[in-house]
Amino acid sequence: GVLAGDPRNVTARCRLAWLLAPRPDAAGRVGEHLRVAAEEAGFVPAVLDARARSRIAAGQWDQAEQDIRRSLD
Repeated sequence: GVLAGDPRNVTARCRLAWLLAPRPDAAGRVGEHLRVAAEEAGFVPAVLDARARSRIAAGQWDQAEQDIRRSLD
């Protein structure tokens, strides 16, 4: 996969975090993908969007809304 050739690929990390976010058993992997993506790119809209989805899945509505609003600025 993409991460095998480029383990710091922000787009791939964000997409995987977004995809895995609703799965409670994947919370650790989601967090790791978001951490690496944020280290590489900062809190750009793609990272914030993926983090918002993970927060929605965790029932953290206010934090998710903050991430979405921040990603739109």
